[in-house]
Amino acid sequence: MDQFPPEARAELATFTRLFSMWMLFFDPPEHTRARRWLARAFAPDALARLRERIDEAVTRLLDAARDRGTGRFDVIADLARPLPATVIADWMAIPGDDREAFVGWTDDIAEFFGSSQPTLPMARRAQDGLSALTDCFRRLVRERRGGAGDDLVSELANGSEIDPVADEEALAAQCAMLAFAGHETTRNLVGNGALALLGDEDARATLLSGAVSARTAIDELLRYDSPVQFGTRFAAADFDVHGVRVQRGELIILLFGSANRDEAEFARPDRLDLTRQPNRHVSFGNGPHTCIGAALAHLEGAAALTALFRRFPSLALDGRDRQWSANFGFRGLRELPVRF
Repeated sequence: MDQFPPEARAELATFTRLFSMWMLFFDPPEHTRARRWLARAFAPDALARLRERIDEAVTRLLDAARDRGTGRFDVIADLARPLPATVIADWMAIPGDDREAFVGWTDDIAEFFGSSQPTLPMARRAQDGLSALTDCFRRLVRERRGGAGDDLVSELANGSEIDPVADEEALAAQCAMLAFAGHETTRNLVGNGALALLGDEDARATLLSGAVSARTAIDELLRYDSPVQFGTRFAAADFDVHGVRVQRGELIILLFGSANRDEAEFARPDRLDLTRQPNRHVSFGNGPHTCIGAALAHLEGAAALTALFRRFPSLALDGRDRQWSANFGFRGLRELPVRF
């Protein structure tokens, strides 16, 4: 926001206020308490209940692509884009009237969030999207408090703990964060993973053989072509790294895509190896801010990619041109046409 003139920053005050309420931007001890509270939603038993929904959603999407009878479909439009949006919308019980708009809201936030040169029109669209998303969840929190629903919003709204994100607007902001993070990044995991597997017959065979766990395979796809290309941190203290002095308060940009191809950490880093272990990729970040939804992303990525190549064993790229999203932070394809 600092690059914009004062009058523009004043215009975008709502965006700044709502965005700063996301747990992503908290420091301890607030971050520690909020993360512990939200982590209940991603406990193993909670995710186990989601597995069947994920498999059903994948089946519906692939059935629809097959049943069009054209012998072709777009992996992004027909699977990667709708799957995580469907899963998170079902889990949060987002009303049908808001579901189509929900994807557009998160797209507008991602366009600004991941841009290397964000413009004022981008920021305005992001503010509109974030305001609409937060308003949607504020309404749902209000409606579901005190109820007996088993959706994610109800579970968070009716938690018994006293917590810094327990008030209506702050809770709505955390729901908006989870909805955004659960959509954009998983879309790119499925799309980038499908592209990598389409170009490597041996890797496809390994995935389908069951010779390695789904988690191991997805970790390698995340390393090979990270859906999130960078993260930022402010230095908490002065320190030296590789002969460079970093001072407290300076902004550091961490290039995950580069780290994931570091030859000092990974043997043959430019080779896709679904059996790679150990695999200390940083696609989910690291430390206290490690992605809280990592386990859900593993589930969705494994379900989508395994079903895709099992259902369509002759799947092949349809054409050679690849159009990538013009986004420095979130690496993903605009489309991935295939034939079967």
